[in-house]
Amino acid sequence: MTKEAFLADPHFKAMQPWVADRFDKTSGWRHTYVDRRTHYPWSCNGLTDAFGQYRWNRKQWPENKTELDGYRHELRRAVAEEDIGRAAETCRHILRWGGVLPHNGSYLRERRSDLLAELRHLRAVIDGDHTPTKSEMHRDPSAADTECRMNAGFVKIYSLLCDYCVMYDGRLGAALGLLVRQFCEDTGRTTVPPCLTFAFGSPKEAPNARCPKLRDPSRNELRFPRLRPNPRFHTAQVCGRIGFCAAFWPPAHGHAAQERTDSTSWRPGCSWSATTCGTRPEACDRQRRPPDCTRTIRRRSGLGRRSVGKHL
Repeated sequence: MTKEAFLADPHFKAMQPWVADRFDKTSGWRHTYVDRRTHYPWSCNGLTDAFGQYRWNRKQWPENKTELDGYRHELRRAVAEEDIGRAAETCRHILRWGGVLPHNGSYLRERRSDLLAELRHLRAVIDGDHTPTKSEMHRDPSAADTECRMNAGFVKIYSLLCDYCVMYDGRLGAALGLLVRQFCEDTGRTTVPPCLTFAFGSPKEAPNARCPKLRDPSRNELRFPRLRPNPRFHTAQVCGRIGFCAAFWPPAHGHAAQERTDSTSWRPGCSWSATTCGTRPEACDRQRRPPDCTRTIRRRSGLGRRSVGKHL
């Protein structure tokens, strides 16, 4: 899917004002859940209100933005100057910031000699105006071992390296899917439009969890795909849909768009998400949490990531 095809899709165009209306506190859109750590209810009235409550690593948005701006500067400089040592170390810092270093650190060590080439190659793929082909995911199409890595960890690296890239993972996909489902229900759509089928991810938890996390936003015939551990499929979610969402609020290019959309959370290089609760927050206490209670409310923002709160 190209950017032009995405923006011209009638379902996308119909959802644009639907989402925009839900930023304001007076929109009537409200979300609430119970934090598993504190056991206190959390709520927001509109998406802008959710952004105002942003927290990650016990820091608010300005502090996280400052930290990530530094990583962005270091990473881009390292790639431009072909400084492999600085690039690898900055990537480690980014992964550690996002809490995903344990699952990606070994890859950085093993592919260190090819890291710069891989970063440059996949950056060009993400910046392209189309969904990547299978061969494009390889630095050398004739060599199977040159496939570029893309997952919930490495997408954080590319969100800082690229001008327009969001930190897409399974929770973000679940949250966007939830909004799409609500949009479809509100507008009488019986199936999810192809351009809005955001992939959700399976949560990591014990198989017999007492109160399993809910990530699948599907309901009845409104179905969403599962995010697979596949670099091309993951990159397609970034390139084919999310990367074009800056077009919700023009101008959609340059730093002016970044600053203009800070307050609304739709920002190039950023993402947000939320999952709703079908149960009253006060019912989800320490002693008894019903099986349909919210698993997560996720607010990912800027070039960063973190829930304003989530059930763990």
